Amino acid sequence: MRFIRFFALIVCALLLCTSSLVGQGKDKDKDKDKEPKKDPSGKFPTEIAGKDLDQWIKEIKDFDPSHRQTAIRTVVNFGPPAKKAVLSLVGRMYVTNEGDAGVRADAATALGVIGLDPKNKDELSKGLGGLGALLADQQRPVRIAAINAVARLGPDAKSLIPTLNGTLGDTVSWEVRRASATALGIVARDAEKGPDAAALKALVSALTDNCAAVRMEAVSALSMLGPSPREADMKMEKVALEDRLVKERDARVKLWVRVLLMFLDEKTYLTPKGLETIAKGLADSDINVRCQAAQALGTLGPKAKAQVDDVIEAAKDKNLELSLIAINSLARLGAPKGMPVLEKMIGDAKEDLAVRCAACRAAGTLSSQLPSTGPGVAKQLVGLFDDKEPELVIAALQGISQLGNDATPHMAAIKKLTESKDEGIKHTAEEVVKFLTDKPSKK
Repeated sequence: MRFIRFFALIVCALLLCTSSLVGQGKDKDKDKDKEPKKDPSGKFPTEIAGKDLDQWIKEIKDFDPSHRQTAIRTVVNFGPPAKKAVLSLVGRMYVTNEGDAGVRADAATALGVIGLDPKNKDELSKGLGGLGALLADQQRPVRIAAINAVARLGPDAKSLIPTLNGTLGDTVSWEVRRASATALGIVARDAEKGPDAAALKALVSALTDNCAAVRMEAVSALSMLGPSPREADMKMEKVALEDRLVKERDARVKLWVRVLLMFLDEKTYLTPKGLETIAKGLADSDINVRCQAAQALGTLGPKAKAQVDDVIEAAKDKNLELSLIAINSLARLGAPKGMPVLEKMIGDAKEDLAVRCAACRAAGTLSSQLPSTGPGVAKQLVGLFDDKEPELVIAALQGISQLGNDATPHMAAIKKLTESKDEGIKHTAEEVVKFLTDKPSKK
């Protein structure tokens, strides 16, 4: 869990190949004619399996549910033009129109991927109406798919906050409650007016849920919403968190409750003793707690700089997951003491490849906060441009992209990688050149 967490849906189910359901029984030569045709930009297809977008949209209403589902999973691959499918997808969201739960769930997921146009009031109203109907669906997977789609739409779906508050109290499934907490943390945000009061109250109530995963997500959502400008709401939230800090039995949840309190009330909770309490989690017998503790210290950033030695030890841990999290946290602490550790990892050919890659990115981030280290780090990263491991070269490019003016002397070497035969290296190098050319950060 991250304090500021950007919700990310996994939509790979929508990207399944449709060839197994289309054109069966054809010979290989004819199948070649059904390969996707690209639009002029080359980014999105104009045809998939021999059918254009309009033909696939028409199949969303096919009599056969397997055809409908295949069509729904296909239209999202057409990119922005898939907006034309929105109303057809909405039609599959009502149980009176669509009896297959899998099709209803996929329709919700597809709508989340395609999105709704907030300027098109009719489209927005109908889309949110369909999702609202699915939030009350009898099938758990359908409800979860709808909640995730609402989360992807973000604040544009704020009219569904009351319904999400209700699903947060779902008595049948903890997974539904957890997904609801996540969605509320995204949909109920308002940078100008502060978080929605009703959503805030619902999430505070969820802090006492009997499921630790739901409580954890409630803390995460409250973190995402940020502090309320309303004094009464802030007091309510703080009292609930303080009560949770005393009663919470799950070490991971308790850790994040403490971190949230540190952000809400630095004077009382962001103390040397409080930081040491979090750092003690790095020595817990449960690897999950150790990882969460490392993540928490990184989340606090420079405010937890005093614990840099603890994070350095975690970065050297034999457990790869803990090591990678701690390396990332070292970059966020902004402590000069972390740089020699990262440089050693980068230069150690015997070190795990994932560790070296993480260290490259972290060194770039940390160096951007420490002006005197930039040139040296840049030189070390450029030294990896000829490495045989493409992943390491890409990580070196990502690291050097954060150095701004300190990367300028090495632009020739970076540009040379735009001619690489490895597509990953080539693409990354092109992006780095563009970024450094357009917006060179100043140290």
